[in-house]
Amino acid sequence: SAIPNYALFIPNLLNNGHNTNHNTSDLWLANFVNTWFLDRPFMSNSVLFITFDEGIRANGYSADGTHIVGGNVYTVAISPYSIGVRPSSDPYTNQSSHYNLLSTVEWLLGLGSTGNFDNSYFPAMTGLFNFSVYKPYPASPYSWTQVTTSPAPSPRSMPAMAYDPVDGYVVLFGGHTFTTMYSDTWTFVNGTWTKLNIAAPNHPSARRGAMMTYDTACQCLILFGGTAMSGSVNDTWEFAGGQWTNITSLVGHAPPGRRVGGLVYDTAANELVLFGGHNGTSS
Repeated sequence: SAIPNYALFIPNLLNNGHNTNHNTSDLWLANFVNTWFLDRPFMSNSVLFITFDEGIRANGYSADGTHIVGGNVYTVAISPYSIGVRPSSDPYTNQSSHYNLLSTVEWLLGLGSTGNFDNSYFPAMTGLFNFSVYKPYPASPYSWTQVTTSPAPSPRSMPAMAYDPVDGYVVLFGGHTFTTMYSDTWTFVNGTWTKLNIAAPNHPSARRGAMMTYDTACQCLILFGGTAMSGSVNDTWEFAGGQWTNITSLVGHAPPGRRVGGLVYDTAANELVLFGGHNGTSS
């Protein structure tokens, strides 16, 4: 595939490629970097910086590709926005350093200066890029908005949470603090939390780290496991129409109890897939 525009600049620090040689560097670039070029998101809106660290005994070696070479710290900037071949008058051809690279990343991402070596000493290498048509990291049409609503679930960690497309709301169950384990069920829709009044034992026991996802086959949410007050559990619950149903006896042999595993629905196989987790002593 065609390699995107790239820019190679050589700092004037007169260090070498960390006691390696040009052939080794070329082999690494050929075997690994070209694979990344096939990735569409990379091709459309990315910048890749490749640097070679400084080493010792930099002077007196021949840069013939076989010996340990002296010279400079090489840095390659590859991006759809890179200018590519630049005039020799470009200041970054003659003088730059890893601090310029840091300033460049801050500039590309719109970050503030770290304050250690700011742009007044090592400015961003804006001459490497051309944004006359494209801009780095274009503004997303989406944004975060903090929603303040009352009532709302109390602060907690490790609740189970999933979206129910049939009933049209997000469901939150359980979680814990350092002193409390929760068994409450909440729904969230149109910016409003609603606590469901479901009496025990018609809901899962209090727990943290339960796994929950939407099951297309049953058009319901499935909750599995977690860590309860008694330890790891492996019961299975179904949630639909605002009601919990314990289906543990219907699922046959269930995985051992665990928390914070990965649970997703495979639409091709029409089945749930669970991977990993932790039972308190092992993963």
